[in-house]
Parts: sequence; structure tokens; C-alpha cells
Amino acid sequence: TWTGLVSNDWFIAGNWNPGIPCETTSVTIPAGAPNYPTLEQPTSNSVACLATITNLTIADGGSLIGQQYLCVLNDAVVERSIVNSNFHLISSPVDAVTFGDVFLPAYWFEVWAREYNEPSGDWMNRFIADNLNVGQGYSVQMTTAPQTATFTGMLNSNPIAMTLSNMNTSGDVNRAGWNLLGNPFPSAIDWDGVIRGAGVDAQVAVWDQAGAGNYIYWNGSVGSLTNGIIPAQNGFFTKTAVNGDFVIIPLTAQLHSPMALYKETVANALELRANGNNYYDAAFVHFNSNATADFDNQYDAFKLEGLATAPQLYNMAAGYNLSINELPFEGNEVVNLGFKCGVAGTYSLNASGMESFSSSTPILLEDLKLNVIQDLRLNPVYSFNYATNDSEARFKLHFKAATGIADPANSGIFVYSYEHTVVINNTTNLNGEIRIFDMTGRELKDASMSATSETRLPLQVAVGTYIVKVTTARGTVNQKVFVK
Repeated sequence: TWTGLVSNDWFIAGNWNPGIPCETTSVTIPAGAPNYPTLEQPTSNSVACLATITNLTIADGGSLIGQQYLCVLNDAVVERSIVNSNFHLISSPVDAVTFGDVFLPAYWFEVWAREYNEPSGDWMNRFIADNLNVGQGYSVQMTTAPQTATFTGMLNSNPIAMTLSNMNTSGDVNRAGWNLLGNPFPSAIDWDGVIRGAGVDAQVAVWDQAGAGNYIYWNGSVGSLTNGIIPAQNGFFTKTAVNGDFVIIPLTAQLHSPMALYKETVANALELRANGNNYYDAAFVHFNSNATADFDNQYDAFKLEGLATAPQLYNMAAGYNLSINELPFEGNEVVNLGFKCGVAGTYSLNASGMESFSSSTPILLEDLKLNVIQDLRLNPVYSFNYATNDSEARFKLHFKAATGIADPANSGIFVYSYEHTVVINNTTNLNGEIRIFDMTGRELKDASMSATSETRLPLQVAVGTYIVKVTTARGTVNQKVFVK
């Protein structure tokens, strides 16, 4: 039995109980080890098998790297626990296995197995005698749980190349171009180590097995799929704009998970997590000078629907619902957020990542239903009541100074622009006057401001920066806005 008490070196006795295995040994790699075995071919050694054993069992949560250098005289067995009756995305780490092989006869009539068919945009049933193709993902759902999926065969030990489909003609971004692939190895893989064709999106979507009720995402920089690590025996969705494009999963993408994987800290990235009804969802906003305000397939990530009873949180940008929204800072300081759920109740939004922004950048959450604005730096948790007939477009995030306050008494005035409209949110209970100027000082608009409501002033002007001057009995606010 592997213990991993010393390191990930197969040939150190302290990593095994009772000692290093040999040709007559049956080996078990359990879950919960501090380290997991890695077999590495020395550059001076061309031997195909660095180690030989009789039998191998990798328990759910166990991991092995370097399987191409391990000779197992009999078939290897890799286990995957199915812990609840929700659906799970699985993939096979062995060759030539059927659904009937993976699920014991006692389970055959308790398993719903499907694969995603991109041309039709539908899920297609799979049956007992059908093979699980290497590198492909499948959905399984149990009528009773827990159960164990058992993959028995020769461990996959070659890079896997998958051809992707974009033949769906529905025009639905949540159907067209999505391909369900699978981790083909007996360890986790790093999405950033996967080779993608030019038409393949940077994003990857993995169903959260921990019970979020939603997909989790990674785009190479940010996301709720931590560092882009895809667990062993796990299916995942990728999206392509080009029919016939490809994904190659090399052996070098393997890694042990959980493990310390340090990637560069990302600046100007905010995570908002919606919690409620025993589920959660997350949306990310990342300001990136290389991105545009439109959809960028190398930066943004589409939002896929989760369970109807789970909260759904997403950016509303470029005409799409996005899980990850990357955009340049100037002119995009107001971000629209959508929220919906099939169950009414009390929910919360929890913000993190404020420290990645300049301390001079305000980060404000606006609740359009209640006409409330909360400073997320002062209080990162916002709780609210939700009804199923509420508008999805309920929230806005503000990242640029929403006040140019000359008098602290006017701290309840927030100014921003959105879709060629200047918006003034007034919580001071004071009437006032609004004047808008271009950068030469020419006055473009003069209007009254209500004491109790939001004021919206449409502008038919060129894209650019303008000055908004708001005057009340307590003082004046002067605020620059970028109108686009």
C-alpha cells in the first residue's frame, strides 16, 4: 500500500507499507496520502518499464503519474465514487471498457448514462454494451447512491487528441460548439497544459461534484475551477467556433491533485459568489487591457445553466450571460449582473478579490430592485430577498469613483454611465440640479434631479469622457464619466 509519507518517489521504501513492491506484488494507491507516486524516466535510461507489479488498484482520490513506465501484469482497477443521485460527468482512465464493465450488474438498471451530441444539442442515451471512448466525457446519474464506478483495464499512457465539433445550427451559444471531453489519465490534469486549436475557447467548464449545483470555470487566469485543475475520471466541456478543430491532452498536463500549484496572482479580478438554498454559484469580473468589451473567446467564459433550484449568477455583457467577464477598465466601470433561481428565499452575494485592485478604486454593488448601493470594501457580504418573478437584471457593479464629492454631506450621490445614458443614483433625499459638459466646457444638458428616485439622462453624443455636475443644497459633486 502506498503511504507517500516521504515523497512521490516510487522507489523509496518509506513511501510504502511494508516496502517497495515487485513483480509479485498487488499494489493499492489509496486516497488521502500526503504525496502520490510519480515514475519518471531518467534521460540516460531508455527502459520501457521502470517498475513491474502484478495488480494495481487506485482508489477514488488516489493518483498516479508516469503510468507509461509502470508494467502491470494484470488489468489495473481505478475507482470513482458516485456520492449522490445528482448527475456526474465521468471519463475513463483505461482502454476498452463498457458501461456494463464500469457499473456492477447490480447497478445496471440504476444508472442513466448519456453523452452530449453537439450537432443536435441533445443528450443521447448510452447502454450497457457501449464503450467509454478514451478522452470523451459522459454524464451518469444514479437512482440510488452512493455507488462506485470501477474502471478495469490497461491505463491510458499516450497523449490523447480529440477532434471537436461545431455543427449545431440552432444559434444557441449554450448548445453550438460545446464538446464533452474527459480526463484520460489516472491523475488530475492542468487545463493550462492542454493544447488547443486556434478556434477553441480558453474556457473550460467542469460540473462541481462537491454540490454547488452549477458548473465551475477557468479561462487561464481566473475562475472557480481552482487553477484550472480537472480531477481524475472527470468529464469537462470545452467550446470551439470551428468545426474540426482539436484539443490535445499531453502526458505533461498530468499533476497530482490536491497539490500546491502556484500560478501568478491576477490583478483587478473580483469574484462574487451567490449562496442560498444549499447551493452556490460564482461570477468573475477581470479588467484586462488585452480584452475588449465584446465577447473574446480567449478571455471570456459563457455561463452554462446549473440546477433549477440553485442560484444562477452571471455577467450580462456583449449580449451574453458570462461566468467570467474580461474587459478593459476605461469605459467599462459599470458591470451588469444577472441573478435568478427557481426557488424564492434569502440569498447572499459574497465578494472577494478587492485587494487585487488599487486601494483608490471603489467597488460598489447596486441593487436595482431596492435602490441600494453597498460599498463592498466596507462590507463584502450583501443579503437580499428574492422572488421568482424578480427581474434577472437586478445588480450592477461599480468600479470607478462614483462620486467627486466636494462636500462629505453629498456622499449619497452616485454617478455613472451606461449605454449612452448618464445615471445619477440619489440617496440623500435632496432635490438637485444636473448639468453635463463636454471636455471643452460646453454645456450639453441641464436637468432636475428628484430627491427620491434614480435619474437617467440619455445622451446623443460621441464616445468619450464628459463631466457631470450635480448640485444640491449641501454642495456639489463633479464626476467624469465615459460615455460609449
